[in-house]
Order: sequence, then structure tokens, then C-alpha cells
Amino acid sequence: MNGQRIAVTGMGRSGIAVARAAAKRGAKVTLYDEKAVETPEQFAQVEALQAHGVEVVTNWHGRFEEPDFELLVTSPGFSRNHPALRDCLAAGVTIWSEIEFAYRISNAPIVAVTGTNGKSTTVAMTWLMANSCADAVLCGNIAGSGYPELTLCEAAEASTEDQILVAEISSFQLEWVDEFSSAVAAITNLASDHLDRH
Repeated sequence: MNGQRIAVTGMGRSGIAVARAAAKRGAKVTLYDEKAVETPEQFAQVEALQAHGVEVVTNWHGRFEEPDFELLVTSPGFSRNHPALRDCLAAGVTIWSEIEFAYRISNAPIVAVTGTNGKSTTVAMTWLMANSCADAVLCGNIAGSGYPELTLCEAAEASTEDQILVAEISSFQLEWVDEFSSAVAAITNLASDHLDRH
């Protein structure tokens, strides 16, 4: 990753975690977000990223007419039809999700749970059981469980070989994986949700 030019879309928690982890590994990182920076908290986020060597482009127009990077780590909010992703595909740029990126940097095995409904409950219960006998980390696309939660990239970045990452993973996050392979995987159920995307 050292010297590699990487673009990250979305200045949410996952995008920030990916940008910081990539910069820490010597990549030349640019983070793009379509929203303008307006609040003191957002300005502080931008300054913190810049302090880690990340270039930040806000109020971005959503296109990469001539991509000057080799890898794009995309937000799960971007469908395959997003103009920026089409630009990258046309230019031969590799596209990963946070899941693929986190898998590549993780020192710990990942237990992955996906499905239409019940992911958060299943992940929280799995984490509680795993945590009773191992150093387990609750992470991924989970929010509001009441337990300590990290993005998968945050968990992977701080992981050790004796940990287990128990991760909720959405179908949107699985769209751009390449070598990702969890140690254990579970699908809770499948229903006809998100047909506009899938």
C-alpha cells in the first residue's frame, strides 16, 4: 500500500477510518464527499484527516472524469450505477468496499453476519457468546446496540491475532469484495428488500 494512490468516497465514520488506515500505511489518500463542510465538527474532522496526510475534497461533484488513483474504496451508499463508479470501471480502477479493505489489513479472523433482517441482534448475541471465552470485538455495520461498536476498518486497524472480529455486514458492503473470506459466515434470512439496488 506504500505509495499507492487511493481514493475514498464518503466522509462518514467508515470512510474516515479507511482513509486514516491507508495513510498510515503510506498510501497517498484523497477522501471525497459530496456534502459541504458546514459544522465545527466537520471542520475538525477535515483538519484531523489533513494532519494524517489525507487530502479532503468536499462539495464534490460526484464524478471522476480522469481518475488519477489505482484504488477506490467506495461508500456502501453508492450503487453500481453511480457516475463515479462507472468512471472508475471505465478507467480500469480497482474498486473495493470497506469490507475488502478491512479484511486486507486485519490481523484477526472475522465472523461475518449478513441477511435481510436480524443482523444486529444476531451479531450482538454472537459477540456476547464469543466474548465470554475470547477477546471479541463488536464491529461492522451495527449501530445502537448499547455495546461498544467499531466500524470493521477501525476494528481491523487495531486488531491482534488473538482477537475475533464479530461483524455485521450489509449486502451493499458485499458488492465490492474480491478476496474477502470470513473465518465464519452466517446469513440470517433473505427477503425481497432493496430490489431497487439488487
